[in-house]
Amino acid sequence: MWIFFGAILVVAALGYFKELRPSFEKSTPAQVVEVVSDNKAVQSFNVKDGKIVALAKEGKVALDVKDSKAKAKTAYDNIEIYDAKGVLTQTLAAQDNNVVITAGDKSDTIANATIVLKDSVKKKAPLGMVHVIQIFMLLAGALIIIFTKTDAGKISKNEIFRSGMIALVAVFGISWMAETMFTVHTPMMKAALGDIVKAHPWTYAVMLLLISKFVNSQAAALVAFVPLALNIGVDPAIILAFAAACYGYYILPTYPSDLAAIQFDRSGTTHIGKFVINHSFILPGLIGVITSCIFGYIFTGMFGYL
Repeated sequence: MWIFFGAILVVAALGYFKELRPSFEKSTPAQVVEVVSDNKAVQSFNVKDGKIVALAKEGKVALDVKDSKAKAKTAYDNIEIYDAKGVLTQTLAAQDNNVVITAGDKSDTIANATIVLKDSVKKKAPLGMVHVIQIFMLLAGALIIIFTKTDAGKISKNEIFRSGMIALVAVFGISWMAETMFTVHTPMMKAALGDIVKAHPWTYAVMLLLISKFVNSQAAALVAFVPLALNIGVDPAIILAFAAACYGYYILPTYPSDLAAIQFDRSGTTHIGKFVINHSFILPGLIGVITSCIFGYIFTGMFGYL
């Protein structure tokens, strides 16, 4: 027990003080313009929100370096850097082995230099908390087995362990199937559901509920359907009122917590019925979502959004 609590405390400390975690160098997408002299970058421009228009010596134009996979060794004659509003902020021009940098009325010349573009930068980032948690939980498990002299062979025979593994394997298959199904048919579903919602705005809640079940994620359902609803003219107040409809996990008992609950319940009262959809979670889920949508609609009207 103390080993487990100790691991939790260490993980909490590493989460709060990220400087205590080991750091690793990794490449991250970026739009970078470098002025290189003697194989060293003497000046660098990291364009975060804007756009780069570049003319290479062979005449190729690279728009948005982050997507064009510009090669670091490619030399460019002219570079134009635009901000997020599309305003030209800086220009770089290669002339007679020199690079002239112009920003507004000011200009600077760097001798014996070339212009290079990069679509990534190397940064040091601390080890992610997901990996930290995994490392210390595995370490805690190993220490518990070593110091408490637990019979490792009996772990796999434990009912909770078996239930968890069954749920884990089931979720992998369901997640892959849902992702494949929804990704392939997303354009068709958006077109079909969009026409219905446009004609009958109240059906937004039903459509959102179904999409939530397809993707097994409230966030993914909102990201996929809310922009579509706004584009076809659904009142934002309707979207706000029926926000609770994004919870549709329970329609089919395929979510990890559902499967785990069924496996853990030795009494048999938590179960999946003969027709699959008549399971122990369907009524509580429907009652919760319907009630939330009704009150959401009432409150939205009360506060003057409808």
